[in-house]
Amino acid sequence: MPTKSSIEIGKSGVVSDEAVLFSFDDYCIPERYNLKLTMKQARKHPDNPVLKPGAPGGPDGWSATIYGTVLWVDGKFRMWYMAEPKLRQQDLFPPHKNAGRIVHVAHAESDDGIHWEKPNLGLVNFRGSKDNNLVLIEPEGHPLSVCDDYSCVLHDPEDPDPNRRYKMAYIVFLKGKEYFQEKRGEIEKKLGSNYYPTMACATSRDGLRWKLAQDTPAIKECFEVAGLYKFNNKYYVEGQQLSPWVWLPDGSYCGRVMVTFESKDFLTWSQAKTLSFVRPNYESAPASTGEEVHMGAGIWNRGNVLVGIYGQWHGCKRPYEQVRIDLGLIVSNDGLHFREPVPNFALVPYGQYGEWDSISLAQGHAFKNMDGRTYIWYGQWDLRVWDPKAFGKAALGAIGLAIWRQDCFGYLSAKYGDGSAHLLTCPVKVTGGKAQLFLNVEDVSEQFPLLVALVDDLGMPFQGYSQMDCLPIAEEGVSVQTRWRGKNASLPKDTPFRVKIIFPKCEEMGDSKFYAVYVR
Repeated sequence: MPTKSSIEIGKSGVVSDEAVLFSFDDYCIPERYNLKLTMKQARKHPDNPVLKPGAPGGPDGWSATIYGTVLWVDGKFRMWYMAEPKLRQQDLFPPHKNAGRIVHVAHAESDDGIHWEKPNLGLVNFRGSKDNNLVLIEPEGHPLSVCDDYSCVLHDPEDPDPNRRYKMAYIVFLKGKEYFQEKRGEIEKKLGSNYYPTMACATSRDGLRWKLAQDTPAIKECFEVAGLYKFNNKYYVEGQQLSPWVWLPDGSYCGRVMVTFESKDFLTWSQAKTLSFVRPNYESAPASTGEEVHMGAGIWNRGNVLVGIYGQWHGCKRPYEQVRIDLGLIVSNDGLHFREPVPNFALVPYGQYGEWDSISLAQGHAFKNMDGRTYIWYGQWDLRVWDPKAFGKAALGAIGLAIWRQDCFGYLSAKYGDGSAHLLTCPVKVTGGKAQLFLNVEDVSEQFPLLVALVDDLGMPFQGYSQMDCLPIAEEGVSVQTRWRGKNASLPKDTPFRVKIIFPKCEEMGDSKFYAVYVR
């Protein structure tokens, strides 16, 4: 049932107390006339990386990377990241379950998202001392209590059990003969190992001391989880798989693609999965050689829509050290199926030669709108660390910050400036309390304003809400309120309406830019 005051978007059944209809979301904005979409790359913070590896002898003395999460909780940023200590060469490539890597989940805190502190938690014994910032997963010594890679943290304050208000899904490496009987021989032949990644789950009261949610793997397949989110009252995990555990719709083998599992209670996960995202124009090819989806996506839940940042793996037939990874943007309206607004657009490109992030980038669940800007934290990942011949050449992993004007990942503008242009959103219905409409726009003026109308499904305007009644949108901003003459700013209640935005003819003055509609 809808909440006391809620907004229903389209026919998806998704209900939220705030809805955002992005310019790049062709479900929420399905009809466009004489408009084009322009995506915008990030501005990288000048002080990058904002979180660096620690002292050489510490738990993150080799690498600190955002195979993890950033959350804003109780007025501060909390980061869970992957910490790797500095190892000797003889330690790096033994017959170990994760290619010799030793990784831990570490915690950092910040007031502004730029300057970070690593608190002394005193929970985990690392090389004879508990003076570190490592989080604890109990019971200690259990095969599932060691996070071997990527940790995804969800703050779930509505859970009635305070011990479950933080939830974590993470990668563990387990022996195939004990956990993966099906397809075991084929996997061993393909990966050259008898240890395989899968997913374990844990819960916590404070996000620092964790307990296993179950004592067996949550997903009994070779699966590298990279995303955890709650959407429309269900829990979802998504991440990376490759053949023989997943294949293209026609049965063809594939390299890295994104799959999603779901759960109602965070304990029992679906056996069936959704093939959620495959790179555009991807064709069956040996793993690592094609344009693949690296580690699924970091997910930003905006209430009615999910925005994802995924790794654009640019594969090749050469060793891993030749691979480069940009970060791209995908979007979903149902929690299962994702699409890329502009195929292969690098939202955050890897850096130029010699820069700290010039090899490959890694995404996390790390998003925040703050002071009129959007922050996304990302990591640098040097694939040469996997090549024994390249030992000592790999750059240290660190965490950087990418910035946009708030929610300005892409905008719609007129394709031909001397002609009329407009858009129509999907149906919106406000139930219960009052709601108002806001626009995120740029390059508008009194001479060249935007006009807004509310129309029914046949395109007929609601009385008092036509474009002639609209007070022109003549001031740019990330949250410009829409008003109509003779009306207050409140929107119609309990009846579906569509938002129509009319663009000015402004070829001589440049294009008006529309980024998003907000219903609040």
